[in-house]
Amino acid sequence: MVFAHLIVELHCLYGLGDQDKINPVPPFCKNGVRKPGYHCLSENCEFSGHAPAPFEIAYSDEKGK
Repeated sequence: MVFAHLIVELHCLYGLGDQDKINPVPPFCKNGVRKPGYHCLSENCEFSGHAPAPFEIAYSDEKGK
């Protein structure tokens, strides 16, 4: 089995400009706005912004959080 690991820097862009007045908070938003997580990527959230972080070291628990 082949594994690929990807480290990204994830940002919540909800509320920039007038978005918060026009668009409701997505129902899958688990931690509230401005606190992104894996659910943003799995749901392909329109408010998620990310950048590659190729030289970073990441730590996670057994569930990948």
